[in-house]
Amino acid sequence: MNKKELINNTKITILFNLTFSILEIIGGFLTNSISIISSAIHDFGDSITVCLENLFNKKSKQKPNNKYSFGYSRYKLIGKFFTSILLLITSGIIIYFAINRIKNPLNINYDGMIIFSIFGILLNAHIAYKLKNDKENNYNTMIDVYGWLIVLISSILIKLFKIFIIDPVVAIIMALYILYQTYKYLNEIFNAIMEKVPVALNIDKIQNDIITNNSNIKEIDNLNIWSIDNKNIYFTGHIILNENLDYKKIIELKNNIKKYLNEQNINHITLEFINKDEIKCKTK
Repeated sequence: MNKKELINNTKITILFNLTFSILEIIGGFLTNSISIISSAIHDFGDSITVCLENLFNKKSKQKPNNKYSFGYSRYKLIGKFFTSILLLITSGIIIYFAINRIKNPLNINYDGMIIFSIFGILLNAHIAYKLKNDKENNYNTMIDVYGWLIVLISSILIKLFKIFIIDPVVAIIMALYILYQTYKYLNEIFNAIMEKVPVALNIDKIQNDIITNNSNIKEIDNLNIWSIDNKNIYFTGHIILNENLDYKKIIELKNNIKKYLNEQNINHITLEFINKDEIKCKTK
């Protein structure tokens, strides 16, 4: 997918969520359904989230300079931080109104809920199909489809059994899902701030593989693997040699190590080679 298509898809997602959230608020008040109003709040939050992430992602693509030698990639994390705050506020509002509705149940226009949820499923499914080549926006829209499917099922159950408390319970389930999204964002931010070794990588295995596959290496000292943005992975290490190598052989060894690390999706590599004689000098 090219850049122009991605921008257009983002605009479609924002415009759709904003427009549909207004319709949901109207539908929520007409049917007296807190779950539909909760969905409206969620969709409105999605719109703001996409706007924020698009804004910060654009900034994150700026090239490194003398002031920011690592570049601006952590702006994505800043965007996710503000998104997390928004999601926390959103879920808090939903839970507050849902609990009040549980305490004071109200009659619900379940026929209106059924009609509105079918409309929501069809419309979101259509948008998801339009965005089928945009993995992220398509995924978010499909989540909305599943959300409306839950609303449809709950409205049918309310009609059959006249248990109106189902509606606020569904709203709380939606809020819990939003909190789950928030947890993922905050966990990602925390891991990047702490410069944690990416989950997909095993630092001991990487070290053993490098030593095993290169007989000239005695050990690797000061080995560090981290990411500043959970995307770009950095590697630094002192390669301690068990014999003296000339410049040509060191370059060949370095290329072998870099090739292996690139295969592990490590794309920023800094290596320092320490010859056998250098080790002796340091120990005297």
